[in-house]
Amino acid sequence: MKSNKLESDTYTFPSVINACAAMADVAMGNAVHGHVLIMGFGSDLYIADALVDMYARFDDLGKARRVFEEMVERDAVSWNSLISGYAANEYYEEALEIYHQARMAGLVPDSFTVSSVLPACGGLVAIDEGKAIHGLVERIGIRRDVIVSNGLISIYFKFDRLEDGTKVFDKMVSRDTVSWNTLICGYSQLELFEESLKLFMEMVNKFKPDMLTIASVILFSALAAT
Repeated sequence: MKSNKLESDTYTFPSVINACAAMADVAMGNAVHGHVLIMGFGSDLYIADALVDMYARFDDLGKARRVFEEMVERDAVSWNSLISGYAANEYYEEALEIYHQARMAGLVPDSFTVSSVLPACGGLVAIDEGKAIHGLVERIGIRRDVIVSNGLISIYFKFDRLEDGTKVFDKMVSRDTVSWNTLICGYSQLELFEESLKLFMEMVNKFKPDMLTIASVILFSALAAT
């Protein structure tokens, strides 16, 4: 019975912690963390992963980092949650530092790792870092992931590297509205208004534009006319 109770608690806590994060219930999240420690589950990998993610989503990176540092073992989820938390809060240098620590610890990045760290490269205009991550994406075979490719397109346009961003788009096996929006906005930001409109016309034959697409085209068409 005791063993069954332990298994039940081990599986229950992550679900409750994730619910606190989803509801942005900071008080309840802290209370659940307290119960985790009282019941002796602080060293459980899956519970600790959930806590790191929860505190990162609460924008409480101090607590997220403390839970992370106290972990007996870590997995990809542990590293990804911390990288994502720092990048989402625009602590780009810290996000890249943690990414490099993860690589030194033997982490093989997955699509979530890459999509979390790419905004940090873009925010710092770290071209060499971005290209190195792109090379890694090709080597480990996650180039087909739409979210990863969208992230690569976005950072290349932040680097003003039109050709590289377009190449990523052209090689995509599948695309979504975000892919097209990123490319269209990228061309427009580089004041290539005519090319941007051509891409929009090509897009409408394949996807239903969303409000972001339409607003971007209207804005940049007005700029092109001035």
